[in-house]
Amino acid sequence: MWATILSGKIWRGEVRNKAKDGTFYWVSATITPLMDPAGRIEHFVAIRFDITNRKRAEEILEKTRSELALARDAALQAAQAKADFLANMSHEIRTPMNGVIGMIDLLRDTELNSIQKEYVDTILRSGEMLLTIVNDILDFSKIEAGKLALESIPFNPRETVEDVVQTLAPNARKKNIEIVALFHPEVPKSVLGDPVRLRQVLLNLVGNAIKFTEKGTVSVQTKTLVHSKERVRVCFTVADTGIGIAPDVVEKLFSAFTQADSTTSRRFGGTGLGLAISRKLATMMGGTIEVTSTPAVGSQFALTLEWPVEPTLPDSKELIGMGLLVMHTHALIREALTLTLTEMGGRVDTAHDVETALAALSRSVRERTAIHCALVDVSQNGAGRLDLVRKIRANPAYAELQIIGLISNPADEKDESFARAGVNAFLLMPLRRKRLDHILAQLFQPPASQAIRTSQPPAPASLPLGKILVADDNEVNQKVVNAVLTKLGYTVDIVSDGKAAVKASAETPYLAILMDCQMPGMDGYEATGLIRAQKRTDPLPIIAVTGNALTGDRERALEAGMDDYVTKPISLESVKSALLRVLSSKTPVATEPPPLESDARLDMSILNSLRDLQSPGQPDVVKMVVQVYLGEAANRFANILRAVAGGTPRRWETPPMRSEAVVEVWEPCAWGTCVRPSNWTHDADPWLSPRTWYVNFRKNAPSHKKN
Repeated sequence: MWATILSGKIWRGEVRNKAKDGTFYWVSATITPLMDPAGRIEHFVAIRFDITNRKRAEEILEKTRSELALARDAALQAAQAKADFLANMSHEIRTPMNGVIGMIDLLRDTELNSIQKEYVDTILRSGEMLLTIVNDILDFSKIEAGKLALESIPFNPRETVEDVVQTLAPNARKKNIEIVALFHPEVPKSVLGDPVRLRQVLLNLVGNAIKFTEKGTVSVQTKTLVHSKERVRVCFTVADTGIGIAPDVVEKLFSAFTQADSTTSRRFGGTGLGLAISRKLATMMGGTIEVTSTPAVGSQFALTLEWPVEPTLPDSKELIGMGLLVMHTHALIREALTLTLTEMGGRVDTAHDVETALAALSRSVRERTAIHCALVDVSQNGAGRLDLVRKIRANPAYAELQIIGLISNPADEKDESFARAGVNAFLLMPLRRKRLDHILAQLFQPPASQAIRTSQPPAPASLPLGKILVADDNEVNQKVVNAVLTKLGYTVDIVSDGKAAVKASAETPYLAILMDCQMPGMDGYEATGLIRAQKRTDPLPIIAVTGNALTGDRERALEAGMDDYVTKPISLESVKSALLRVLSSKTPVATEPPPLESDARLDMSILNSLRDLQSPGQPDVVKMVVQVYLGEAANRFANILRAVAGGTPRRWETPPMRSEAVVEVWEPCAWGTCVRPSNWTHDADPWLSPRTWYVNFRKNAPSHKKN
């Protein structure tokens, strides 16, 4: 300060002074030197402001900033500790649950008497209930810790809704509650989103609706609110006729560990986390959950979500020109069936009882608007049960009418009284579109054409059998995984830590390794790195097996060099699926040429276009074409075989049909039973199977084609 002043310059600054009473105070000062004509300093002019209060405020602010910084660092450390605790607890809780549920599931496949089976089922349900609670807590913790990520993959919203309803239908049946899914046709068939989280939210909403409903109906209605070419907003409304909720406690429902009142938890159970998680998931997906409710009347939960739309082919109208009658006492079930059948192109009439249904049938005869199929409620609660079926079968005017029995209990399919009364097929409610498609195809597609048009389901993918190494330090898990792999047909070696896994993998040519990620000593990640460092001619697939369920766990496993990821508690299907994925490139080479895919050489669009030419009541077009083809093909097969036996292969390619064309019809039947043309002959073996003929044909053909 003095150096500045004495040099003749103005000084500005803040000074801390001591008062006479011993206290300190702050001033803001400006000191200006005054010069004489010779340039010497004669006086000083000082201007001061007391800034003690400002300095005290600044000190408090700085102290607060320091405290906030410390609190932030502590919060970050706590969040990291919470994430680490979550990961560890996820592993530690799921690991014993894997043993409990896994061993019970295997026990169910053994021979048990009825009482033992009941005990085992009770234990399994209790274990699954405990796992649900654990998953709720872990999900809530993951969301709070910001560790939960969403997928964006194509999926069909209808299939997700139907899966949820089918999963919870047994719970509704036990309480004698109707559960119905209504799906409006304008909802797109494919959107981009997270089907797993949508399913989780719907399972909670529908599960709660069933839980809090003593009698009546639970419905799930799916409709479009806004739809453009690029995006769609869909509303899923879950409605029930349950106990309802008072208006003043509605918002409490979405608070963690909170239920409508203290008696609800005691009466119905639950942690009070489900709706809190559901709303958080809906918000993460860019949507909302709204609720309206009236005590003693029921509740409606509306889940609204928006997704990008995936382009799909337009729906084929399989039922164009077909008349259908739906008879059911429940209005919502009639509406659900009507929506679906109309979407498929059908002309639908409905009835709520036997008399109305008979009137509709009589009217169709008078007006010559044929009804080809009747979907009739024959469940225990059905009006008249089989009365309508018997009256239809007693009337010759309805001789060609196909009857589908609508049932709510799977055991009804085995009741022979239905078949004796004249029921042609059964449709288990709640409605599932694929099941309805399958039944209608069976009833209205002639067998010959159906064998051509409908490709057979692919045979289950086979796994290359061999030896698999299991690395896990938990004895119960070892037993479960060993039992699963043994059931799949593998031999198993088991080690208890990563170091032993590295040693065993270097000494034995394993087909794959199931590696627990958290083991004492050397964990699965480090062991995988050392195994990957080994020199191998053939890559060794490694599947991570862990109880962790956090975002990033799968990525960490893949970064460590693992090929796939299975979360505990494991199941036979999850292990089998993972093995199929990683072993697909290790399938042994067949010793003889494999058959072509069932529809690889069939142009299904041409066959379907032939069926589009079909007129109601006329002979089946595709059946006639196939019968003509098979009749001609029999002689050509005989000529080809004689040409092979006589060494004159050029006869194979005699126009107008090449040998490959002949194979086209037989290949779809190569693994199964084919209808043999009546004029089929073969010199050596008149009942030579198509598969045997085809293998012989493929074995001999290459040696002659050069000629």
